[in-house]
Amino acid sequence: MVADHMTGRVLRYSARQALIHHATRLGIGRFEANLIIAAVQHRAGGAARPESDDEKANRLGSGVFFITAAIVQATILAGVWWLAF
Repeated sequence: MVADHMTGRVLRYSARQALIHHATRLGIGRFEANLIIAAVQHRAGGAARPESDDEKANRLGSGVFFITAAIVQATILAGVWWLAF
């Protein structure tokens, strides 16, 4: 059941809560249910999850932000250097 609720190597929090609730109804304690979930996640750890379009866009956006910030800082530094000397 755990593997069926996973997306790649990720188990969403809501799915984890539903699995723990289902395990409790089956007589499995919360601690044991979390151990089972961890074991299944560990076993699935070898398969890499493909990067989504949103993750690619976020990575690209953060890179552009840092490059822009570096250019602005370099411009400020050059202006201060030019005024000082």
